[in-house]
Amino acid sequence: MFGGSIPLAYLGATTDLGYWGLYLAFLAETTVPAAINYLRFRTGKWKAISESYRPETAPADD
Repeated sequence: MFGGSIPLAYLGATTDLGYWGLYLAFLAETTVPAAINYLRFRTGKWKAISESYRPETAPADD
């Protein structure tokens, strides 16, 4: 957010980009986290993160 959407919003507010800069900021705010989550899912790192937070299952839950 700080690297993408805030600078684009600033450019939109202070330059001739105007509303287009604000639209780009909104687009960056949603696509950057989506891309990070997608890459995390594709590499399988989400499994390690999930397993580290998951409590141990009870034997009756099998």
